[in-house]
Amino acid sequence: MPGTCAHCNKPSARARCSLCKVVYYCGRECQRLDFKTHKRTCRKVSSPPPPKFLSAPSFLSTPSPPRNPLNGTAITSSPARGRHLVSIKNLPSPGTTVLSEPPLIPPVLNRDHRGILCSSCFCPLPTSPLSRRYCSLACRDLNPYDEVEVRIIEHLKDPPSNVVLATRVILACKDSSTLKSSINSLIHDYVPSEDLYTALVQMVVSGLNSTGLCSGGSICGFTPQDIKDLFCRINQNSFTVSDPELQPLGVGMYGLASCINHSCSPNAVTSFDLSPASLPAISARTISPIRGGGEVTTSYIDITPPSSERRASLRRDYNFTCTCVSCSSPELPALASLRSDLVRSRGEVEEMLEGGRYQEALTALRPTPGMWEALTPEYFPVKGLELLKLAKLEASFGDMGRAAEMRVKGEEIFKVCYGAGSANFEKIMKATLG
Repeated sequence: MPGTCAHCNKPSARARCSLCKVVYYCGRECQRLDFKTHKRTCRKVSSPPPPKFLSAPSFLSTPSPPRNPLNGTAITSSPARGRHLVSIKNLPSPGTTVLSEPPLIPPVLNRDHRGILCSSCFCPLPTSPLSRRYCSLACRDLNPYDEVEVRIIEHLKDPPSNVVLATRVILACKDSSTLKSSINSLIHDYVPSEDLYTALVQMVVSGLNSTGLCSGGSICGFTPQDIKDLFCRINQNSFTVSDPELQPLGVGMYGLASCINHSCSPNAVTSFDLSPASLPAISARTISPIRGGGEVTTSYIDITPPSSERRASLRRDYNFTCTCVSCSSPELPALASLRSDLVRSRGEVEEMLEGGRYQEALTALRPTPGMWEALTPEYFPVKGLELLKLAKLEASFGDMGRAAEMRVKGEEIFKVCYGAGSANFEKIMKATLG
């Protein structure tokens, strides 16, 4: 089965690296020229180790035996794609879990969820919680820097989540060179807004200085430039931790998952396991077949807008120009118009629902299933959510046949994206349909 040459990027390369069996070459000359690049990842690809977590603080320890976080996939590297995730065998069935791993560092809740959700597991706080931050002693123990962090948050008067995450990384790196190496290995070629990042660095420095842990001009071993670089890494490598309804809850950093590249026509999606007494773990599942040697991709952004808007968003937020199939081909005016119509319709429907105008929302939603079919992969979570929303509205206005049809389609999408019978599947069905 041919692949793309890792050196010259020509298609139909048939020779493979004899060790990892993943990377393709046109012949020995291309393999020789690519050796310096490939040798850094080759042995890791052939036998990828489980992520190494902190041994000093207990928040990254796990009671279960370590296991390989990759399933039928491996991390490799090429000049054109950088580090990326590829399949090492045919993955014909959508719904295959190809990656599952805990975070490098405990994720951080967004400001509007603090005091509502547990700061460790992101589950709802009970009526009479142990504290304003945690739902249990077990969750409190997942963050050994809680006392220091509370002082920083109070000093900075409820700072944004990326500032809290940066201080959390700095405090943890002080105790673990392993974590610091993992963070430093993440890509950070983002060119930030100088004023914005100067303000963020000043917040971190002020917060850490307020704890009394920094002395002699050292910010827990980090210079202001180090902190700026850290923010760049957070910007380019962090994930928005979301619930099964795709609502953003916080921000987290994941080692292997950060290697997954973007595509506006993704063949995989990520989701998060939000379980009591556990840090939010990330999983990636296929939503379309992937041939052996094929790259696993997800979407970093909303893929429904026209390509010009998507590319501008990726350039602004991630510092790259998308060259996926959807972006590299000229977009037909009719398709761009359809995309704009869907984006506008989604915004209008949200306003209608928030205002209690349910009949209007139903009328506006009815034409959208065909639009979703034309613009997104068959199994795409946002499409599934919209179909379940339509099913609920149809049922509330008495069209049970149409409601059942939309429900079945939505269910099938989330069976692939979350797994039939999984906690996330049960949560999304209960939340959207009751």
